[in-house]
Amino acid sequence: MTSATSPGDDATRYGARIAGLIRSGWTELWRPAPGNVAALDGARSLAVLLVIASHVGVAWQQAKLPRIAALKLPVFYFGWTGVDLFFVLSGFLIGGQLWRELDRTNDVAFGRFFLRRGFRIWPLYYFHLAFLTVFASYYVPTWPDWLLVSNYFPHGYTRGWSLSTEEHFYLVAPPLALLLFRYARQWVVPALLLTLAAVALMRFGASEALLAEGRTISDVKTKLYDPFHLHCEGLVVGLIIAYLRRELPQRLRSSVDRFGVARRSLLIMVVLVVLGGALRALNGVLFPFLALGLIYGGLLWWLLDDRSFASAPFRWRGWHLIARLSFGMYLNHLIWPHIGPSLVTSAVSLVGENAGALVLATVGAVAVSVSVAAVTFVTIEYPFLRLRDRVLSHKPA
Repeated sequence: MTSATSPGDDATRYGARIAGLIRSGWTELWRPAPGNVAALDGARSLAVLLVIASHVGVAWQQAKLPRIAALKLPVFYFGWTGVDLFFVLSGFLIGGQLWRELDRTNDVAFGRFFLRRGFRIWPLYYFHLAFLTVFASYYVPTWPDWLLVSNYFPHGYTRGWSLSTEEHFYLVAPPLALLLFRYARQWVVPALLLTLAAVALMRFGASEALLAEGRTISDVKTKLYDPFHLHCEGLVVGLIIAYLRRELPQRLRSSVDRFGVARRSLLIMVVLVVLGGALRALNGVLFPFLALGLIYGGLLWWLLDDRSFASAPFRWRGWHLIARLSFGMYLNHLIWPHIGPSLVTSAVSLVGENAGALVLATVGAVAVSVSVAAVTFVTIEYPFLRLRDRVLSHKPA
């Protein structure tokens, strides 16, 4: 005699599975993956914190508060460059995956690659679009946001352009890496350097066309900001670094002295930072993102080797949480237009119109963003990452 299960029993089991998945996601959030590089967690955290600080500076102006000198501090004035740090890190991550796969199989499993990236990016991104479509009246997504082409067309979701750029990189990088690896392996780095030169040439042509229309330099810089083919230098620099780190003989890799200083890597960083600064000074229309790619690329190279007290802040274990949540934080921070000005005015009411108010408002924005991102990681990102692992485990490598 068999006993039928009641709807209540099914609901209890389903609830238990959901609760178990949430507990597992919460545990996963705090646990670094095998092979995790602590310094890269610090760099990724720096990227998202820079972006948030930049938008707090914008919120200060939106609140119509008097301009203060602290708004010119690099963390607020240049915080927008955190996106380019994200690009360098993404190029390095994707490049490392591609070069490893090519070394192992002499091929790229394109379907597997796209599935991995899709399961990582799309669920949370499209959740945000759906949420804003239903509840927002300000950042209302438009068709370019849904089709991930908002770096070329007017859009409603302010974070969409950079996600579109990442997606276009995922389409271009695998076949490019495959072609170079198979047919011009000794020319991989020169070919990627030529790609950077081609981007500069395209920026030159686009800027000249805009100037011929009577546009101002400021307008030209704005027009050249979003398109993938005009703002992908950081991604290419990351690809180059990933290749060089894999292919350079061990004797050319930087060792550390008894104080943990990686002298050769420090020199490389200094050279790249100086070169980036020189290019930016030479022409701020043609080379702004190449300059940032070189500067942040130098930082990345140094962080990968250095073990001294100078790089120790990047290796703090607490950065792992911010790094793991950085994607969600980037998508959700200050998404409602009143939140930023409200945080700023509240901070001003506590400490006055000074740098302390900017710092306090930034801390508040980060706290809100972390809290929301933790919820969406456990309920959206992690379940889809688990699903991705199950799907890919049944696909041939």
